[in-house]
Amino acid sequence: MKKMIIAILSLIAIIPLSVNAEKVTTLDTKVEEKTIKYNGAVEDGITAVMCHLLDTNGKSLDNMSLPVNSNKFNGEFQVSKDGTYKVSCAKYEGGETKVAEVTVGNTNSESSQATKAQETSQTNEEEKQNETKDKRNANNIKTGDNIKVYFVLAVVSVAGFIALIIYLKKKQKC
Repeated sequence: MKKMIIAILSLIAIIPLSVNAEKVTTLDTKVEEKTIKYNGAVEDGITAVMCHLLDTNGKSLDNMSLPVNSNKFNGEFQVSKDGTYKVSCAKYEGGETKVAEVTVGNTNSESSQATKAQETSQTNEEEKQNETKDKRNANNIKTGDNIKVYFVLAVVSVAGFIALIIYLKKKQKC
C-alpha cells in the first residue's frame, strides 16, 4: 500500500513538469491596399493565438488575440504607410512563433507577395532551428508561457512528497 501511495505521489510530482509542444503550424498572408490579412492553422488543443505586427526592426506595432475554430484562425492588421512588416503568431499561452514577412505598397503582384511570405516563413523556421536557445528566446514574442506556475507546482509537489515520507517514517516508529 505504501509503495502504491509513493508511486501515485511521484506521478503527481512529475505531471507539472511535462512539456506542451502545441504550436502554430502554418501562417499565410495577403495584402490588400493598406490591410494585411493573415490566416493559419494550429495543432489540436490550442484555443487561441496571439499575433503581432512588427516593423523591420522587430518593434511591435499592433497585436491581436484571436480565437481558434476547427484548428484555424484568421485576422487582419491595418497599416498607415507602405513598407515591409512581419506578422508573428504563437499560441496564446506562449511557445514557438511562426513569422511571415509582407510588403505593403509597391508590389508587383499578389502572387509574388504570397510566395515571398511563404519563403520568409520557411527561412525563419529553419534559422530558428539552427540558432542557439538564447537567440531563439531573443526573437520569441513573450506571451506568458506560465513557466512560473509550473515551477511553483513542481516545488509544492516535491515538498508534499517529502512531508508524506517524513510522516510515514514517524508513524512507523510509534
